[in-house]
Amino acid sequence: MEVHANVLHPLPIGGQDPLHAFVPVDLTVAVDKTGAIRVVAGGVPTDDCIAEAARFAQSLRDHGQVADESETNLATTKHEARPAPGVTHQIRRDEKGRRVLQRTRFTVA
Repeated sequence: MEVHANVLHPLPIGGQDPLHAFVPVDLTVAVDKTGAIRVVAGGVPTDDCIAEAARFAQSLRDHGQVADESETNLATTKHEARPAPGVTHQIRRDEKGRRVLQRTRFTVA
């Protein structure tokens, strides 16, 4: 069967500490009669998908829609304060220490 999914992938935005975002991929999965997975192929994002994700991340920054909290101490990331008006995404560190772009809320028009 063919599966459409998102994988966390580093974006070519520069710097020593890359920004990761979820990028769409296509996978091919084969299962046996019991439903056990036997073959997985694909799962690598295309260059176009990576470039689009990088453009999207840059657009969020250009329009003040992202807050970078990746330098905040991981022990103090309770996020009880409301984000600034217009901020829809945040950059946070995941459990592996990667800087990850995450949607945190939607804007109302």
